[in-house]
Amino acid sequence: MIDKIEIMTKHGNLSITLQQNLLKARFPKMNYLDSDLLNAIQKFKSLNRSNMHNDASDLLINLVQKKQEDLQFFIKFEFDNNN
Repeated sequence: MIDKIEIMTKHGNLSITLQQNLLKARFPKMNYLDSDLLNAIQKFKSLNRSNMHNDASDLLINLVQKKQEDLQFFIKFEFDNNN
């Protein structure tokens, strides 16, 4: 299952929620904690973006992931033409 997570994260650029849904459909009898799945996805995401670190991008990534994990969490952001 970990190899599927790595492929979906590195090459598919899939969101955490989409990966969770696909993995639950692919491995319906496998028991795992959502937090373990999130940690595995985050591990491959961080390896994939290791050369793109700065405070603003890290903050935005963390906030978007928080929104995916918690449906009551609200975030709104906009990009201008310079970004």
